[in-house]
Amino acid sequence: MHCGAPKQIRRDSTVFERISFKTYSYLSLPCDGKSRAQGPARPKGCNIKMKNSSCKITVLCAASLVAVTACNTDTSPQEGPDQGPTEEGGADTRIHSENDDLWVRSAGSGMTSVFGTLENLTDDDLEIVAAETPVAESVELHEIILDDDGQEAMQEIEGGFLIPADAALEMEPGGDHLMLMGLHHELPPGELVEFTLEFEDGSAETIEAIVKDDGGQDEPYESDDHGDQNDH
Repeated sequence: MHCGAPKQIRRDSTVFERISFKTYSYLSLPCDGKSRAQGPARPKGCNIKMKNSSCKITVLCAASLVAVTACNTDTSPQEGPDQGPTEEGGADTRIHSENDDLWVRSAGSGMTSVFGTLENLTDDDLEIVAAETPVAESVELHEIILDDDGQEAMQEIEGGFLIPADAALEMEPGGDHLMLMGLHHELPPGELVEFTLEFEDGSAETIEAIVKDDGGQDEPYESDDHGDQNDH
């Protein structure tokens, strides 16, 4: 019988166990959260049995845990700011005007005018061909012209108000403006009036204007249809 072989195998097994245990001691962390840089002592409280090949398995498990933790790191892209239009009114907003910029002349009855700035927010020309409001029977788009005698006169514009891309339409007394015809009720200063603007392409957009008292400047008239209305 060859009795020397088993002893050699046991000796090799003992050496492997020591090497494996020391490897674990350098790689693993005890339960108290402090690294253990040296010494073969087992971490207290971990209840890990270091026997033969189980030591090697423990080391592999510890390495796998590190890999899994790294993989579980949240790498999903963070939501960025909304890429949609930042203009007030939403993605479909094409015309912009602050309440203080767009205003209606206060009036008790009859008709009145709308002045202010309408800004085109798009890269395309916009043409306003009509408008309506719940506070009046109708809305007309007016311009000021010179009549045959060289006098200023107001008339309904042909076509509509053209606002070039990234530009603005300035409506002011003595120039282009909206005219509210047949007011349903008095418009005192401070009241907000809603308008729906209709464009050449058939689309529409709603805006608001504030009623102001500017001293009641009169606009010149050309049409007899306007002559029997109250001055505005």
